[in-house]
Amino acid sequence: MTQLAYANPAELGAVEVNANGAPIKLSFQEATIYCQSKGMRLPTVMEYALVSESRGRAEIRKSQFTQNHNEDAVVRAEIGAMENEGFMTIFHKNVLNDVAVWFYLSTESETYSVPNGEAEKSLFWAVDPASDNGSAYTFNGKNGFIHWVSNMAITTQNRKASVQCTVAAK
Repeated sequence: MTQLAYANPAELGAVEVNANGAPIKLSFQEATIYCQSKGMRLPTVMEYALVSESRGRAEIRKSQFTQNHNEDAVVRAEIGAMENEGFMTIFHKNVLNDVAVWFYLSTESETYSVPNGEAEKSLFWAVDPASDNGSAYTFNGKNGFIHWVSNMAITTQNRKASVQCTVAAK
């Protein structure tokens, strides 16, 4: 398994705040539109994984099969081995628009450098690059955990989270 090196997670945009300086809370769809209206986008799950890793919570490992369909036997074997090591699988769309493994993420580390300021301790939306149906991820700035949220949970539970927009290029 290859370890990945990435750009500085501090390159993410500032936390969006209201007139009182408190983080704004929007649904995933509202947050997506909000960032687009500023010529920006929501961060990807990879970008928040990098933040979590930089603060000591996460470990990221790259798949050997990022372009193979996630149902291929070699991919299923790799997923099983990574799950046995405590990693969750993060998917993306490959060049054929098939769902494929993007990377593996473990947030099992007991060390986490808690950020200063209430805004950084918020729950944030992150884009799910494998989704066509509006599912997403959330990143918890307080503890570094990343969770997948289904489209059904987003729409039926009217979930709200803080917004952090970043540059438009991916």
